[in-house]
Amino acid sequence: MTFVYNKRKTVAASYRCRREWTSSMEKLENTLRKVREDETLTEGLRVFDIFSVCVSLYAFIYIIAMAWQKDGWLALKVAGILAIPFAAVTLIRHLLHAPRPYEVFGLGHPSGKEKKIRHGAFPSRHVFSVALLGCVMLAFAPLFGGILLGLAALLGVARVLLGFHFPRDVVCGYLAGVLSGAVGLTVLHFL
Repeated sequence: MTFVYNKRKTVAASYRCRREWTSSMEKLENTLRKVREDETLTEGLRVFDIFSVCVSLYAFIYIIAMAWQKDGWLALKVAGILAIPFAAVTLIRHLLHAPRPYEVFGLGHPSGKEKKIRHGAFPSRHVFSVALLGCVMLAFAPLFGGILLGLAALLGVARVLLGFHFPRDVVCGYLAGVLSGAVGLTVLHFL
């Protein structure tokens, strides 16, 4: 089978792709504007966002405590497999400097307060952290780990609806968190 380059078809496909991308961005902008109009929904999403952060902090403390009960060195190793990927994602966000939807669409900060534009949306560190914790938690308390992985997915939806992230940010954050957790647990097994 040979590949024949057809410039007309390639250009048409490029325009179709650009048109579809523009259409999806317009849909996202309209959705974000509708969410912002509903103050009750917006406030509920903000509360859920804060709740998720609190649960992830509890999960971090719980994981370290469970590891400490087994062995002090294990707790240190687990802290490392959580901290190293977190630092890597923070560096990646800093290097990529991706804008947030509320900045792109001129919606203002979701908290309603004026904040300095900082970018750094890709990947979502909130979703990454909860997914990473959930994956590592599977080794210590499988039920709680599964709940955390579900919470990370819901948090991703909330972060998109609040305008903090584009869908690609939360999907990549989730996948990177699960992958980092799996790799970390594999490395931990051999240490």
